[in-house]
This record gives sequence, C-alpha cells and structure tokens, in this order.
Amino acid sequence: MLGADVHYFDVDFGAVRVGPAEVMLHADHTHEGHPWHQALTSGAARGLGAQIRLLGLDPDQVEKRARTAGATIIEGATSKGHGWRETLVRDPDGYEWAIGVVIEPPKPTP
Repeated sequence: MLGADVHYFDVDFGAVRVGPAEVMLHADHTHEGHPWHQALTSGAARGLGAQIRLLGLDPDQVEKRARTAGATIIEGATSKGHGWRETLVRDPDGYEWAIGVVIEPPKPTP
C-alpha cells in the first residue's frame, strides 16, 4: 500500500524505506524487558491518538492501494489550504497514517 522497499526483516526486526523515510519495526517480544511490555501484550487497542505523517508519497495512489487492500480510509486524498495534499489511513493496530505531498497553497481571493 505504501510502496515500501524492504532492506531487512526477520522474526524480530524489519527495516524499510517508505518514500524518503527510513522506518524501523520491532516485534512485540523484543520489548520483554521494557516497562510497558505488559500493556503492549494486554490485547488493548493500540495506536489511538497516534498519527504518523509521511511526506513524499502520492496520497491518491496510496488511497487507491489502501482501498484495494480493504484498509480503513479515514479521509480520502484532499488538498488542504496550508499546502499539503493528504490521505488518512488507519492500519490494523489503530495507528493513523497521514500520507501526502506538498502542493501550492491556494491564492487568497481579493
């Protein structure tokens, strides 16, 4: 959906490039000694309130691939007045991804 290029992955760790961003992913079990491990493994909803923004990926293409994959689209690709075109997609863990590109902001009307 995001067109990630996988550099490395195993049962514990993954390293991917998504557009211009390098993303590192760790399996839950790699946090066994971390203070929030119990909350992590409790089965409670994750990601609520977290939004991950990726600049540099075409939001229209991401939305199209996300819909094809059956993902939850929070907001379809929309041009914002502040000069950003984005789509908002929720992943299976509840994290919201804001994917977009910089666009020319609209000119104020006199």
